[in-house]
Amino acid sequence: MGSSPTPGTYEHSQASLVADVGVLIAKERLKRKLAKTTNRAQRARAELAVLEEQLVQVREEAADARTRSIVSEAPMDRHDEREATRQLEALERGANDLRQEIARLEVLQDQLLDQLVALS
Repeated sequence: MGSSPTPGTYEHSQASLVADVGVLIAKERLKRKLAKTTNRAQRARAELAVLEEQLVQVREEAADARTRSIVSEAPMDRHDEREATRQLEALERGANDLRQEIARLEVLQDQLLDQLVALS
């Protein structure tokens, strides 16, 4: 005759299977979150690259406006300098915000990778 399973064996293997499925689901969730975070970081880096190119041009324009303002002392030139300076400051704030966002996303990526490794 066949031997009967040890009491609790079925329940143990069922619990183990449920735990394994839970780990697989958690891994998939982490992988999706990691992919989204990576995509967001890539987009932010691309945006920052464009912004930094704009900053080079706007810095030159602001420096030229500053020079014209000093040389001519005309009210319109002073106004142009203030506008160029405001635009430069706004772009610099935007670039700094993007740098902070990228740093935050990189930390999040590291955390997600750590969690994924811990589940492996």
